[in-house]
Order: sequence, then structure tokens, then C-alpha cells
Amino acid sequence: MASAKPLTLTSCLYRALASIPSYSSVTIAQPLRPGNPFLTLQTVLSQRDMVRNAKRRFARQTVLSIGDGKVTVVSSSTVTELVDVVVQKQSPSGRLKAVLRNVEGSGSTKKRFVEIYNSGALTQTIEVTDKHGNFYSDDTFSSLIWSKGENLIVYIAEAKAPEDPQEKFNFAPDWGERFSKHTSPRIIVVDLPAAAEALLAGKKITDKENTSVTVLGPFEGLAVGQVRFGPRDESLILTGYSSQPRQHGIVACTNRPAGIYQIKHDHWIPSQQAEGEKSKLVHISADVQNARSPRLSRDETKLLYVSNTVGGPHNSCATLRLYDFASEKNPHLLAVNVVQEPEATSFPGLYLDQLPINTWIRDEWAVANSIWGSRKTILAIQVQTDNLRNGQPAKVIDLTPADAGSRSWTVLHVTDDYIVATRASPAEPGDLMLGFVKHGEHELKVEWEFVETPEISEEAAKLLSSITYTIHDAIRPSSPHLESVTLFPKDSISTHVGQQLNTSLPPLINYPHGGPHSSYTTGFSIYNAALVALGFAVAQVNYSGGLGFGQKNVDALVGNIGELEVEDTHAVAKYLVAKGLVDANRVALFGGSHGGFVSAFLIGRYPDYYKACVMRNPVINVGDGFHHRHSGLDFRRSWPPLFFRLATSGQT
Repeated sequence: MASAKPLTLTSCLYRALASIPSYSSVTIAQPLRPGNPFLTLQTVLSQRDMVRNAKRRFARQTVLSIGDGKVTVVSSSTVTELVDVVVQKQSPSGRLKAVLRNVEGSGSTKKRFVEIYNSGALTQTIEVTDKHGNFYSDDTFSSLIWSKGENLIVYIAEAKAPEDPQEKFNFAPDWGERFSKHTSPRIIVVDLPAAAEALLAGKKITDKENTSVTVLGPFEGLAVGQVRFGPRDESLILTGYSSQPRQHGIVACTNRPAGIYQIKHDHWIPSQQAEGEKSKLVHISADVQNARSPRLSRDETKLLYVSNTVGGPHNSCATLRLYDFASEKNPHLLAVNVVQEPEATSFPGLYLDQLPINTWIRDEWAVANSIWGSRKTILAIQVQTDNLRNGQPAKVIDLTPADAGSRSWTVLHVTDDYIVATRASPAEPGDLMLGFVKHGEHELKVEWEFVETPEISEEAAKLLSSITYTIHDAIRPSSPHLESVTLFPKDSISTHVGQQLNTSLPPLINYPHGGPHSSYTTGFSIYNAALVALGFAVAQVNYSGGLGFGQKNVDALVGNIGELEVEDTHAVAKYLVAKGLVDANRVALFGGSHGGFVSAFLIGRYPDYYKACVMRNPVINVGDGFHHRHSGLDFRRSWPPLFFRLATSGQT
């Protein structure tokens, strides 16, 4: 057998940085007892295994002493790999845990199980292989939710594949990038006491009289997801994504038609349905065309959800809306509206995909992540029904500390008294932080304490220490919100590579983002850290049209693609050269998707300025897909990507 090839220096640098674990999820173990000086965190870490070429997940339990508002790690268990675990969820009391698990069967088949644990002991195993397809685990569709009574769980899974050998090869449209295996999501309700009785009675999961596992769907014209129990466990609340007249790709597209729906109890319990009756959906967000991420308050009187404008830019400034179950006349309330043009450093609006699963604090405040300029921050939004009904906008507070600098923060878990989050920067992979919530009359403050940093090798720590960064603005007068998150090597490249270049200025990689309506933040990137460790400066360009600067900035790019963002990106390179920060003779381009589109324009427009270019999946041939112009049909900017929907519905 041939021996393995020795690793290149670049590979060694990348492997050292890629080996740094990151926090996938953190929850606070329940129950929380008042006055208890200890807090237990249940942490899931994600880490790349470069030998097996796989991403692996590990669980760990950490006990914290939190006396006097100071955090000390008392103990931390060794990690346990989450083998075959797709999703897991602790019950409201903290006594039970539900686990959705895929297990390799004979040949290439997989078996699927629902497992219930009580205080660490396995108490129930329910095989659901014959009821549905793969479990879902993404943020857009997935759920695993306990009922308040802890006798039911609900989750999302793919529909069972047809057994007919001819039907199984029929084309099934999917939901595009990242969701190529999502074609027909179903709601799965598991009645745990009924499952235990069925097991004792020897009933198979496929027996008609065994109603312990209920599959709901399909629902005409909708793909369902994000399901949870409604007030008093008497209904299901879910997001329904429009699948008619066709399923459009949904990743990074908050402008797709979607709604929040409710299924009443007697329409999802099989024993209470009339013969042949299907589950009936009630559209509770009918006042808007796009709604997602339903979050029920703890007192079960209010439902928060996020909404974006349908049509136009694929991503935009969001609104936060509230459905008041106590109001029959006017249940729809607006909490946070679109911000067109923020003043100076004021709140620029909401830019988020989903709300945290646990978003509520004492049924008055909602906690959410949002993009604010070139950083990601944590916001608290005061949601008081009476104030909103009187037309008062919700109060929005930035919960990150004043001394946070330009770091980016990500919320992981929220309770009434604590928030768990990570803070990161281009030179910091992500510190785990615990926030102590301080309640006042109509006020909310959070005092943050450091918990820990993920395990970092000595080599990786040395590489990270070589990175410095800054946010450059005021680059181009005609683009007031153009910014660059620019990374620089602190030392000579000889520190890491062992060879000295003939200049003291680093070469520049000009790096426009994809989207185009997205943005870079000051979070950690393995790629960028590795490039800086090799001696490059990296300019992450937030050109006009990106998120976090107001809706007017998003709309600025509409009708100006191929010009505005291209010249913005070029202006960043010229700015850094003029400031004497990078080598003018060694400027390169690197971009993916729309960033590849921008890079293609720039090397064609300024072939002598850029010495190299890397384009990853560049969007440079989309024009061939817009056939309506060639067919002589009318074209309006508000149509893409909803042209076919509008055309087939007869709208003009």
C-alpha cells in the first residue's frame, strides 16, 4: 500500500485551525431552583475530523458556581460523541429527554427510533422506520417539541417513500440548496403513554388500531415545519411554506410566501376525526404574505413571529409581529417595523432568519440575534400588548456590553434569569458567556460573565495571536454604508512559514460576500484565519445592498447590480492601497456565488489591477434562466423570483 503524502504547510495551518471545536448548542438544565448557587450547562460541541473527513458532535455537561454573580467552572465532564443522534430535547421539567436517532440497518438502509430517557435511564424506544422518512434537523423546517404535559412530542420528518417500484422513481421537487433531500415534510405526533400501551399489547407501529404515532400531511399547497404545541396543548402551531405553483429554493430567501397556521386538537388526534376527515389548518398570520418562526409566550397568551416583504430583494429588513390569542377583534399587532434609514449609530432594523427557540423573558421581552452594521448582536425587544395596541413601538435594547468592542455575539439559550451566548471575532473562535438578567420596571439589563473558551491547540493559539482586524468605513462618499471587515497579519510571514517576503506590506485578498443581500460580520472564519496565518490581508467587503444598515441600503442595489457592488468592492482595494496597508502590486480577488459574480466583473473591468482570482460557484450565467424576455413577455423588477407564481395566477 502506498504511503500517505506528506502534508503541505498550508494544509497543516488549516488543519490546526479547523480542529478548534465550536458550540453548536447550549441549554441550561432544568429545573432552576431559586437561590441555588450552581447552574448546569448541557453543551453540544461540533468539531471537524480531518482524518475521517467528517464533522463530529460531542456532548458535555458543565457545572458552574454562580454565587455573587461571578462564574466559576466547578466541574466539566469528558465529552461523549453523539453517535446517530439527529435531534434531542429536554422536557419542560428537565426530568425527561427525547432523542431522535438514525441507526444503520442491513445494507444501505437506516432505521429510525424515538427514544425517551428519564433521569439518565432509557425508558422507551419507539421504532418509527415504517411511519416516515428521515428526521429533519435544520432551522428552517425542523422541530422537536414537548407538550406542556410531557405526554406528547412533535417533530418534522420526511414523508415515507412510496413502495410502488414505479412511483419511487418519480421526480419529487425539493427545496433547493441545503435542502435537496427535503421534498415532502410531515408533522409527526407521538403519544408516549399510548406507545407504551401498544408495546405491552404487542401492536405493531403499522397496525391501524395503534394510534401512538400520528403522521399529519400532506397539506395542499404547503410544506410544513417549525411545529410546536399551542396554548394548553390543544392545538399545533406551525410554519407553512408555499409550494405552489412550484417550490423555490428557500435558503437565504426570506421573501418567499409563508404563513403561521394552527391545527386544532380534534383535527390531529385520529380518534377524534370523522371518517376520511383531514387535518384542518387555520391561517393565523393572514394579514401578511410571509411569516415564520412562531414562538409562544410562557403564559400561552401571545405568539411572536418574524415577517419579511414578499418579492423584491431575496433578503431584507424584517418585522416582528405578535398574535394576541386573548383578542378576537384585533389579534394582529406590529412590534418592530422596518427601519428605512437609521440615524448614525441607532438601531438599523431587524435582520435575522429565525428567533431563538426559547426567546421569551417573563412574557414581556423577546431576545433575538440581529445584524447591526458589520457585527452580529443580541437584542432585547419589549413586547407589551397594551403598548403595541396603542401604537407605541416596542423598545429595542442592545444587550451586548459596552466594552464588547466590535465582537459578534450569538445567543444560544434564554431563560427568565439567564442568557447563554458566544462572543467571537476574526481572532477568537468563540468564548462561552453567561448573562445574568437584571429586571427593572420596564427595563432589562444583562451582566455578562466569561465561562470558558473551547479547547485550542498550542499551534492554533499561536496562529490566532497573529491576527488583527478593524472595520473600515467612510471608504466611498457615494456609498455611505460601505464597510470592510479587514484582517491583517500582525507579524512577518516568516513567523509562520519560515520564509521572508521582499516587502513589509501584506498581499490583499479582496473578498466580496455572496447573496447579494447578505453581509459579513466580525465572527470567526477558519478560511480567513488560515489566509492571514499565511501572510495575507483579507478584506471582507460589505458593499451597498447588504444587511444591517437599513432597508434603504438593501434597496440601493436593486437595479444597480453589476455596477454598484462591483465598484464598492474595487473602492475597498483602492482605499487599503492608498492608506499604505497592503501591497499595491499583489491584490487578488476571492468570491463565491454573487461574490464570484462581482469578482468576474472586476477581473474583466480591471485586468491589470488584480493579479489573481478565485471564484467559487460564481453566478455568471443566470441570464440564460430568465426566458420570459426571450419569449416576448413583460418584465418587472418585482417579479423575480416570483415570476411564475404571478404569471400563473393572472396577476399583473
